[in-house]
Amino acid sequence: MKRFKSDNGQKLVYESYDRLLAGWTVPYQQHKISTSYGITHVITAGSSDLPPLLLLHGTGDNIAMMWIYNVAELSRNFQIIAVDNIGGSGKSEPNDRYAHDFNQAKWLDEILNAMNVEATYIAGVSYGAYLAYHYAIVRPDRVRKIVCLAGGIAGSQSELMSKMMRAFLPEALFPSERSVRKLLRKLCGTNADAFENNPELMQHWVYLLKYFNNRSIMKHTIYNPFVCRHSDYSQQVLVRYWRSGYAELLSEGGCQTGDEWGALPHRSGRGPCDQS
Repeated sequence: MKRFKSDNGQKLVYESYDRLLAGWTVPYQQHKISTSYGITHVITAGSSDLPPLLLLHGTGDNIAMMWIYNVAELSRNFQIIAVDNIGGSGKSEPNDRYAHDFNQAKWLDEILNAMNVEATYIAGVSYGAYLAYHYAIVRPDRVRKIVCLAGGIAGSQSELMSKMMRAFLPEALFPSERSVRKLLRKLCGTNADAFENNPELMQHWVYLLKYFNNRSIMKHTIYNPFVCRHSDYSQQVLVRYWRSGYAELLSEGGCQTGDEWGALPHRSGRGPCDQS
């Protein structure tokens, strides 16, 4: 599935992306990391002597847009490792395998290995928050602490879609400058000025709403270690796992060894753990 609705749309998004990066007030380096699921674009900032902080953005966002107001302050205390989520609107390019058996933990393993990072702090927003707490659960030895923003676990797909529709429609269907400003005020309230006072950021978001295909980051099968081969826990196990805690869940009589947790896939966007 194509990430952008047209080649010209992708060109406009990438050119705007580069202009946003040019406005960053701290030095940064761009990296292309080869992973099992395609090329992942990563930007680092801050001294390598500082503790690492992995930044994971939401579905319709990218590095240049999401962290423009945070990177300078964060890079004073951390080595920033900001990732363009594969399948998203940034410069990461997924391969065919991404659509069939995307193992998020393996993907993040490969990124951290390429950056020579053993354990990291993680901050994620929305879909990035899901990636963060998922990784903390399945790779606790590689995670120091996580911060999850707008990353609550939806009770069902219908609940998630209902919230998304109320938030973004009808303005996102007709992304003119006027409708985008109205949408921003609905989403951000008085904080909409952060977009409206930055013409390049505003233009970039208009381009994303017009040209990015949001389904490209959702249309993949993900590795779900929380579906047990030996029981009927189903995907709701992640909700119970997160709310009740690892020890309490296992005490209920579920599987207790890593080999018993299956790699049974589900469609992204179909389970309670998926976020925007």
